[in-house]
Amino acid sequence: MTRLDRRTELRPAPSPRRRRAALGGKIAVGVAACLVVTPAAADLSLEQLQMIDRGFEVFTEETFDGNGRTCKTCHLPEEQYNIYPSVIAKMSPSDKALVLASTVPQLENDTWVLERALFNVEGGLAQPPDDDPGTHGPFFRGSMTVGPLARLDGPFAPFHGAEGDLTTVFGPVVRVGWAGNAAPTNPHHGNIDPDADGTLRAFPNGAIAQHFPKTLARVAAQNAGPGETPDFRFATPQELDDLDIFSQWLGRREQFFLKNRQTDTTHPDFGFEMFFKDAGAEAGKAVYLSNEASCNICHQHGGAGFGPTSTTRVGPNILQHSDVNHEAERLSALTGVFLPEDEGGFIVPPGGGGGFEAFNIQPLIEATRKEIFFHNSAIISTKYGGGDDIEACGGIEGASTFYFREPFTTSEIHTALQGLLSIPANGDRSGNQHIDELDDFLDAMGEYSIAEMGRTLRAMSAFYSLRDCERLIDETIDRIHYYNQGENVRTDLAAMHCGFNLDDVVDVLAPRKQKSGHLGSYGGGGYGGYGTLPGYGAFPGYGGGGMNGVEDPFTSLKCDTGKPLYSIQRFQIPSLKWRMEFAVKKRDVYLLQQVRSHIVALRRSIAYTPELP
Repeated sequence: MTRLDRRTELRPAPSPRRRRAALGGKIAVGVAACLVVTPAAADLSLEQLQMIDRGFEVFTEETFDGNGRTCKTCHLPEEQYNIYPSVIAKMSPSDKALVLASTVPQLENDTWVLERALFNVEGGLAQPPDDDPGTHGPFFRGSMTVGPLARLDGPFAPFHGAEGDLTTVFGPVVRVGWAGNAAPTNPHHGNIDPDADGTLRAFPNGAIAQHFPKTLARVAAQNAGPGETPDFRFATPQELDDLDIFSQWLGRREQFFLKNRQTDTTHPDFGFEMFFKDAGAEAGKAVYLSNEASCNICHQHGGAGFGPTSTTRVGPNILQHSDVNHEAERLSALTGVFLPEDEGGFIVPPGGGGGFEAFNIQPLIEATRKEIFFHNSAIISTKYGGGDDIEACGGIEGASTFYFREPFTTSEIHTALQGLLSIPANGDRSGNQHIDELDDFLDAMGEYSIAEMGRTLRAMSAFYSLRDCERLIDETIDRIHYYNQGENVRTDLAAMHCGFNLDDVVDVLAPRKQKSGHLGSYGGGGYGGYGTLPGYGAFPGYGGGGMNGVEDPFTSLKCDTGKPLYSIQRFQIPSLKWRMEFAVKKRDVYLLQQVRSHIVALRRSIAYTPELP
């Protein structure tokens, strides 16, 4: 993949005459396309735009002769290509039947789909044994957003890529998924796919074999023998090319410093600190960067880069094990349905040797927009936090509390983290340790510290959503120019995705509703009243004694600072979105340029970095 230029300049909307050809020329049919972009404007060729259009059509409409599902079934564009229990609950009966794969018994487990939006990702029957914990059955994982894959760049190294938000780079191959194991490199579920080389381009065929079959035999049309009835067909080379470039097209292109540690102004990664106009968000930035919270070690500048000593804005995206998989025990107790403990992806380094199982670090910039967190939906948002009180505030605030309790505080990565922080050159250079108990953290950092850190992440997410809209509006203007010249190109697709971003801004800046009274109940009656699970036996610490008998850590937690977060900006979004949609409908370039200017002003009023105009 190409390195993405992070230098930014604001310039007039490009016309077709000013375009450079990406990759030095036209994209050859059958060859995976790569994007060459500058942050301010898409600057894509007509051929690339047409491939993106076709990729979106394949993603949202193509069933691959399977059970009726499309990629969109579980990756909803309007939900940033995620899906949540709250969304499934509101679906029509026909759409819900597709999500549950009702025509293919045992492809999915209804309880896990409906309550946690967890899907069978490993083949086999979706009814795991509840009487033999040693036999895990299939693994269940949450639907992951397919963007921003364009954050990938080189150099490639084992388990490392530069930022690589949703990926782990393994040698020359980009390994997508929660655990770097989602792109098939071997015959997948009994089907031999000649394109299964582990690349992003190959990923769709693995997903088709797993999620689209009419029966669990999973016979691909390309491999069907005499008398065999195919369960699906693999994607064609053209469809794989189109889906590849479409997937790379989604999502942000940039990353900025929360706090710059690079003092050499000649260094290519030199930048400037980002400042938030909201006092609470600015205070939360200091909390986020502190050793006591230690968020910035693994989520550098809000992204997915690991960089305790890095002076760059992006670090390597690594596989690590936070022991969040042990939350399967609590989730099983909540629902009464056994959830196998997913150990993550088993990766063997190039050249052989010992491997390990772990999960990719995820970008918080995008995660802040979500309703469920972690690969097993361990934390889930509802209006006042999760139905499971351990989730407390819900949202990114509730997700952050995971790092102040077991199982994280007894994990190997926690031990390694404490070792890193003991070196003053790392972290915030104070040498302070990560604080393990939430009450101790609140005592040390302030009673609103979790809420303030949430304001930082919400402000950052809104900032990047608006910034990406600038790119998408530039591209919309390009598309209108091409359309007016008689070219076959959609004029609404980029603006549609800008609209999704604007909706996210409204959501992440929405007031946080403080849940009154006792915020956590797992210290007394157990999770949801479950102390045992039939056929599985007792869940230690999950019955009357509470979690390991400890006191409730959420008694003092405040979900909000009590002050509105960018409410003026939030209220401007609906009318701005309407103006953009009207301009696209009329193909009015002048009005689109006005909308873009308004978006720039909104972005500046949320956060400021001297790297941007």
